[in-house]
Amino acid sequence: MGKTADPVARVRRFAERHLPTIQAPGVAIGLTSREGPLGVVTVGHANLPAREPVRPEHRFQIGSISKSFTAIAVLQEHEASRLDLHAPVTEYLPWFEVRSPSGPVTLHHLLTHTAGLPTGRDFTGEGLRELWALCESEVGFDPGTRFHYSNAGYKALGLVLEAIAGQPWWQLVQARVLDPLGMGETEPITTPEGRSRSVSGHVPPFDDRPRHPSHGLVPAPWIESATADGTICSTAEDMCTYIRMLLSGGTPLLSDQSFSLLVQATMEDPDAPGELYGYGLKTTTVDGRRHIGHTGSTVGFSAWLETDPGDGVGVIVLTNADANREPAARFALRTLSAWSRREPLPDIPEPTPLERVDGAEDYAGTYRSEHGKLALVADGGRLLLADQGEPVALLRQKGDQFVTAHPEFERFPLSFEREGGDVTLVTHGDRWWGNDRYVGQAAFDRPNGWEAVAGIGAHTTRGTPTSGSCLDADRSGSSGDGARRTGSSSRCPTAGSGWGPRSGRPGGSGSIPSSRAWLPVPCSTARPTTGRSRPECGRPVVRTRCGRPRRRSGRRTRTSWRSPGERGRVAPRSARSPGRSPDRACDSGSSGG
Repeated sequence: MGKTADPVARVRRFAERHLPTIQAPGVAIGLTSREGPLGVVTVGHANLPAREPVRPEHRFQIGSISKSFTAIAVLQEHEASRLDLHAPVTEYLPWFEVRSPSGPVTLHHLLTHTAGLPTGRDFTGEGLRELWALCESEVGFDPGTRFHYSNAGYKALGLVLEAIAGQPWWQLVQARVLDPLGMGETEPITTPEGRSRSVSGHVPPFDDRPRHPSHGLVPAPWIESATADGTICSTAEDMCTYIRMLLSGGTPLLSDQSFSLLVQATMEDPDAPGELYGYGLKTTTVDGRRHIGHTGSTVGFSAWLETDPGDGVGVIVLTNADANREPAARFALRTLSAWSRREPLPDIPEPTPLERVDGAEDYAGTYRSEHGKLALVADGGRLLLADQGEPVALLRQKGDQFVTAHPEFERFPLSFEREGGDVTLVTHGDRWWGNDRYVGQAAFDRPNGWEAVAGIGAHTTRGTPTSGSCLDADRSGSSGDGARRTGSSSRCPTAGSGWGPRSGRPGGSGSIPSSRAWLPVPCSTARPTTGRSRPECGRPVVRTRCGRPRRRSGRRTRTSWRSPGERGRVAPRSARSPGRSPDRACDSGSSGG
């Protein structure tokens, strides 16, 4: 075994067996060591309607993995003494007037996602207009004290590079990163010309409900973009070239000192415990070993780059859908590590059925509320919705969130909440149910004006279309016109607009994180939609209690901030914008991660 075994063949067999659970039409997996390429595995289809197979020369969008390319260009300018990493951003972009009471926002803060800026939009053709909208706003927290992932921050870095070099950031990346490495099949921006050499992206057919495997996939729109936060298109082979540069300590692009800055572990992502961010790359510990990499997602594409510097190996997983990439990436890296150490290659595990729910017994039971009864049964590792006709399996979306194709429950996730580790209640849209362990309120008064703020919100994640988030009205205190997000997951909150127990209310459970941006739309009749879609109600987007920006009505658009620690209230629309017509169109566009 050891280096006499073929790690590429082992990874290929894994990909062929696990493609249904990867949940993408096709996948390309690049495998490399520090010394040279080992191979590219391609499985599945580049385009579902045409049934064209994925080929090694096909390009994929790599999403936010592009951020490390931008960071390298910034570090090169720093090495040339044309840029100070700890200088205020306004030294290079004087118009970028984001207020920060405790000190200026620096380039270091932008690079490490510690500036306190909003997540921002994923898919904009250029970043200037989005960043201009942040002028005269205020950061969400003291720069350098917390982590909040911000695409807007990396768009600003692209404009800083342009201001210093006098040419677009992507021309710098082309000349100083792609060309020196010989990445001739890689394009730094997403253009119409590049579409013919790319696989087709794929998305779920519905934008008004969570994704479910039974829905299938359809071709995604091709979105052109030239911002510095995630627009690179590349092949698995070219990305292996990039990985070898990382495994070689930045040679030939960076000095040792600059490479140390690139891979430094600065701040932990609160939504991904154990992930420490540097400059466009993050460090994790897997099986006691230090791994360096990044993930990426765009509309219809997702990618996963991970390296093991100690063993000198790395992998890139490229898919043409919002896919389950982690198992393939981790298996491929374990295989390469075993090969490099001349150890037996790992066995290929059996695919985990999509209906398998670890700890299904935690959720089983009878739940009751003013909305009636809900019965869930654990059956052979599955979690079944048992009292709505024929039993239907729930599929885990993430953490304590589940989706189902049952027609009465397919529009929103079923989101469970815990008290002291025990599941106590479940929410679905505007409904909730508690089990025998729930000890909070069972009925709630509706304050005047709550309909004005209950409605769908455009939820933003890292490049992943997810179901919208709705609001429920606050019941903790005398003021009854506030609004809070329903659901307990900060990355993919439950959609809902109704009433139920939440943190901050008597008997409530869980917590409401503030590290993800989400934008509620005040409309009690809004149809639920995913984060990529514009709210159909057309109402202005308002500021939320978690300190994220809002859209004010009127001809001029500006972003308003408050501290994430504040527990403010969102007033009814009539109190925010007196005299404005509720039918004014919303100009906010859709947001993404």
